[in-house]
Amino acid sequence: MKLELLPDLQLGTWSCFDPIAKTLNNDMERAFGKTSPDFVVYVSQCFSGPISIHKPTSSGIYLRPGNPAYYSPQMLFQLSHEICHLLVGPVFFAEYKWLEESVCALASITFPIALSSGVDGHLKSYILQESLQIEPFPVSELLNPFSPLADYFRTNPYDRPKIMYVANQLTPIASKWGYDVWRFFSNLSSVPAGYSLSEVLDFLCHHISISPSTHNTASWEELKSDILFAFSSVMF
Repeated sequence: MKLELLPDLQLGTWSCFDPIAKTLNNDMERAFGKTSPDFVVYVSQCFSGPISIHKPTSSGIYLRPGNPAYYSPQMLFQLSHEICHLLVGPVFFAEYKWLEESVCALASITFPIALSSGVDGHLKSYILQESLQIEPFPVSELLNPFSPLADYFRTNPYDRPKIMYVANQLTPIASKWGYDVWRFFSNLSSVPAGYSLSEVLDFLCHHISISPSTHNTASWEELKSDILFAFSSVMF
């Protein structure tokens, strides 16, 4: 990972960000059990927003800082989301893009908190503020691939308030299962087209070659059941 600032930013502002960003990337690689492709993080206020771009030889993450008072928290929030895309994606099929976005939103409110001791005190409050930017909706409808909501997400996978709401439903599972959640979703880009959500989870469950690490007696089936319960039990 290499950090590259565009000319519109002052290097001094970012003197501490590079080592923290590399620590974040290392933590996420350990969690997912895989190595992210070589990538450069480009930072500029000229960009329209954060985005990750996959290339066969090299990949890029483009970050746009906002309020200088929140540079580090905001950049860690954006960076964890985009690194997640490099680790699980790209997801090519439209029916699963919302799930990739939800997993990466979950990463953006999970991984930066672990670095809070090395960042200014704004981090936890910033992450909490971002995690509350939600629009509740009946997530159980996503279990039916023919529901209006499932159809909506096929064409609107970047509806951030809804995506963050899904991430909030998955947060207790990430707390319970730790690294196993990320390893469960690490093969998301391999899921064939045309699956329902429960079939996607079945596919992921049966395409992991290692045992769960969080609980010695647990199985991937139990983790899958927890995820399904999170989608089926939320009342709107």
